[in-house]
Amino acid sequence: MVERLLDPPLTGLRVLDLAHHPAASGTGMLLADYGADVVKIEVPGGDPSRTEAPQFPGTSVSKAFLALNRGKRSVTIDWRTDGGRKVVDRLIVDADVLIAYREPAKPSEDWPFHHSRLKELNPRLIYATVTPFGRTGPYSELPGYEPFAQAMSGVMSASRTLDGHPVHTAYRLGETAPAMLLAHGVMMALLARQRTGAGQRVETSMLQAAVAMQSVQLSWAEDDPTPVVETAQATVNSYRCGDGRFINIITIQERQWNRLCEAIGLEHLIGDPDYSTGAARSQRRQELYGLLDGIFSTRTSWEWLEELQAAGVPCGPTMSRDELFEDPQIIENAYATSVSCGSLDDVRVVGSAVVYGETPVEIGKHVPSLGEHTREVLSEAGVTDAEIDELQHSGAIRL
Repeated sequence: MVERLLDPPLTGLRVLDLAHHPAASGTGMLLADYGADVVKIEVPGGDPSRTEAPQFPGTSVSKAFLALNRGKRSVTIDWRTDGGRKVVDRLIVDADVLIAYREPAKPSEDWPFHHSRLKELNPRLIYATVTPFGRTGPYSELPGYEPFAQAMSGVMSASRTLDGHPVHTAYRLGETAPAMLLAHGVMMALLARQRTGAGQRVETSMLQAAVAMQSVQLSWAEDDPTPVVETAQATVNSYRCGDGRFINIITIQERQWNRLCEAIGLEHLIGDPDYSTGAARSQRRQELYGLLDGIFSTRTSWEWLEELQAAGVPCGPTMSRDELFEDPQIIENAYATSVSCGSLDDVRVVGSAVVYGETPVEIGKHVPSLGEHTREVLSEAGVTDAEIDELQHSGAIRL
């Protein structure tokens, strides 16, 4: 008989999060969602994202920090001091995973936790790191700003205004994608460690992840060096309805186009050679934009959705971010959850993106204050109360 797992899948895993960038901090959050004990190590003053704008009105709580650090414990250790570095080393000895951002290519006094040293300290350690563009190469020293990843990966060029100006997508692909891919890489490295007993470095970059997310769009045929380019079509688009809300329609196949024409009173276009293929409709997309804009403005979004769905036309509501958490589909499937941080309670955030049939996923409901768990974590590591007091007195830690 197969035993059901009553604890989250990563229960018992110890992760040290030394990252201070969303592209890496998000990895720790995902591992915490799946049950890992993630300890965020912050220098005095804290992760810079704690005070990053935008903040919740009337508070000093950063929206970015809250979104990426739920379920973690926070310790304040000044690892720039000799005493602080030794404390972190004690934690590393018993850790399974360490997350870092932008590990330098070579050991440096500014970063004493280089993989080349830590693999001697803990041979089983999975060393997970994100860089902006890779540890080597002509772009390796450039600043790690997310728009650069979109620009250099071709994402911006694929999303243009009508006059051809590249557009920065609003969902920060260059930060969310590497966090997810690195979490995946960590779990694969843990599986490999079960066979070999040895840890290893796991690495991705903001640029690499943004490129990987375009695996279809960037595919080439062997006999055609031209990359696949999606052509804008009026029949794959969002339209404003009479109530001011948008709906999205997707009519790629000919039968879908015919159903759309029948549903909105354009039966005369069925079979018309000027509109009979996707390529033909793309050529006349400006004309179709205006035609469909006028038609959809005559009724409310929900009236159109009901009629189009009944006619077999692929369509759905175009949700704003404000509306998203109130959508019945989001609520029914628990795609959102709530957390608390400081004076804030029940702040809605995105929930787990993966659901297991037998293994629970427990989203951490608390975002730690700076150094909230310093004494607790150090005590678990065998540091005595007297040692903790001395470390505090020397400035190596903050309580």
